[in-house]
Parts: sequence; structure tokens; C-alpha cells
Amino acid sequence: MAICRTVDMKFFDTAPKVFTNELELNVSAETVFASFQRADDWPLWVDSIAGVEWTTLAPFGIGTTRRVTFTNDKFADELFIAWQENKRMAFCFTETDQPGTNAFAEDYQLTELPNGRCKLVWRVAFDPAGISKLVFLLFGFAVNKVFKTALAEFKVFIEQQ
Repeated sequence: MAICRTVDMKFFDTAPKVFTNELELNVSAETVFASFQRADDWPLWVDSIAGVEWTTLAPFGIGTTRRVTFTNDKFADELFIAWQENKRMAFCFTETDQPGTNAFAEDYQLTELPNGRCKLVWRVAFDPAGISKLVFLLFGFAVNKVFKTALAEFKVFIEQQ
């Protein structure tokens, strides 16, 4: 297990590695945000997630915590650093047994569009440690492809709800 550096929203501007992907969805921001709050939805569109457990009771907001268990039997404890209902949520790892992580954070931003649609911008920020630095240097494009694939799977998942 490794304690991760707790970061704030500035990390998305200063992290050594940041991936940004976006897409338009044929559902409302409210529908998307509701899905983000359902622990059981995450494993249905992120192949590497086995389970999500909120460790803070609702209502959720800044300071909320949860634990994500991955399909490789690793885990990450998360702290929410941004929360605007139906607009934005962001979290950082506080502890993980995934190797190579000094700091990690994700930011999900939603913008309403006409006709009940929305745009999702997903940023993932890393401060890799050890061998992970080399992996990101050499294979950053492949890492981002994993995020793009997950986002495409989310689009299919959420639009079929």
C-alpha cells in the first residue's frame, strides 16, 4: 500500500501527465451525474473496475470518500475535491496498492447542450513514480487510448439507460 499525495484542482494544471477527452452525449447532465453517483454503474463501463463503495453517506460533496476495487484485486481510496451537482465532480487518490502512483486525480465536467444533451470533459492527471514514469513517457498514447475506450463505452452505456 502507498499513501498518495492529496491534491487539489490545481493539480490538473501542474501534473506531469494529464489526459483530456471529451464527447457529446444524447442524455442530460442530470442523467450522467446520477449514474456517476450509483456505485453499481462504474463496473458496467470501466473494464478495470470490479466494484465501488461509497465510504461516506449521502448527500455527497467535497470531502466525500469512496473505495474502488479493481479487477486485478488492487484498490484505491478516493477523496472528492470538487462537487457541483449535475456539473462537476473530481477526486484524488489518498491511498492505493496500484504501483507507481505519487498522485492521481480525475475530473468530470458536464455542460448542458440543447435538446436534452450534454458534453462530458474527462481529465485524468498523474504524477507517476518509479517505472511508471518510463511507461508514461513511452506509452502515454496507449494509456490515453484506454481512457478513450472507456469514454466510448460510457456513451453506449448511458445512452441505453
